Amino acid sequence: MLPTLKTGATALRNGIEYEKRVADSLSKLVYKGKSILVHTMTAGASGDSDVRFSIDDIQYSIEVKDKKAFEGGQKRMIPGEDGLRIPEEGLHKQCLGSYIPFHGNVPSFLKGDKRPEQWLQEKHLFVDEYIPVDNKKVTEYYRQKGESYIQVEGKGLYHLGSDILGLDVPEFSCETTLRIRCKCHKSVPMNRSIMTSFIYNKKTLVSSNYDLVTKPPPAFTKKEEEGSESQKTSLICSSHMPMME
Repeated sequence: MLPTLKTGATALRNGIEYEKRVADSLSKLVYKGKSILVHTMTAGASGDSDVRFSIDDIQYSIEVKDKKAFEGGQKRMIPGEDGLRIPEEGLHKQCLGSYIPFHGNVPSFLKGDKRPEQWLQEKHLFVDEYIPVDNKKVTEYYRQKGESYIQVEGKGLYHLGSDILGLDVPEFSCETTLRIRCKCHKSVPMNRSIMTSFIYNKKTLVSSNYDLVTKPPPAFTKKEEEGSESQKTSLICSSHMPMME
């Protein structure tokens, strides 16, 4: 079953709220008696890390997914000689391979004709397409991006190929597809784009044994249990305006 789509504004708001919850939970912990410096920010729809933190001046980052999220990274498509293509190298382009989306058709709005009536005539040619990919593509994508872990609401905390802090959490792996779709930006009705993104099926994701919000790994303990002022976790708040595509 395909995931139910949320509006962009709702998805962004839910994501930001859960990011704050994860950052707040982490700010109340210490790691093996060492202070954790949490840099909170609202990554939202930008390409920045959702939650960044430092231990002994070494920086780590966590990708955060709220309970309704199902998408992991997206890339824009542009017109090419034989149809639509992804201009930059990377996992999305590798997964697409020689596949030509929408039977080689290119929407008129990418060729300069943004009339609503033109789109109504041709939108049946651009129904979402899904290509099965390896179960670890989301893991690979965020690892290449530089993330350390991924926290999924309702499922828990996962590493991205290497459990670098020894938290005894599993690797993120579940049924995944590469989706190709026409994306409509609600604020500007004819501001459309063709995007590719990794869609993960959370129902096939085995729950982690630990969760940063509800059940932190044993390596993390509450700072009040340490009893030392010098070991208290610091929380740095910085503003970051989310960017909507």
